[in-house]
Amino acid sequence: MRKKGNVCDYVAQRDHELAVCFRRHLREAFILDLDEIFRKVSRSPASRFFISESRAYELVRRYEATGNWNVRSRTRLAMMAEIYSRVERMRRADPTLPLQDAVYEVVGSPAPAFYLTPRSCRTILYAYAAGRAD
Repeated sequence: MRKKGNVCDYVAQRDHELAVCFRRHLREAFILDLDEIFRKVSRSPASRFFISESRAYELVRRYEATGNWNVRSRTRLAMMAEIYSRVERMRRADPTLPLQDAVYEVVGSPAPAFYLTPRSCRTILYAYAAGRAD
């Protein structure tokens, strides 16, 4: 579990993408319903999966050994299921591809969503706007 104050390499990129996405949804909104906008932001495509490559690899490796995901939230579970399905597809296409290489490539590929709750998006964006990305 991530400790408070621990900042990953991708956090600045994620926060910036969330802000750009939020502003786009604000411009497109006919009625300013922030709950709906945060919901749309959370479901918007992202440039990558916002999890560290090493953490994703560890989770996938553990999943293959035990059959259980070592994650609690539904959004993380959905993200890991998507990552794993892509990893499996890559390994079927190239059986010689090492698991770690497949996971690292998938994590860096475009993601269908941010895999955050609307509330998490709100918290991150408010901190980003205040200039304190924590």
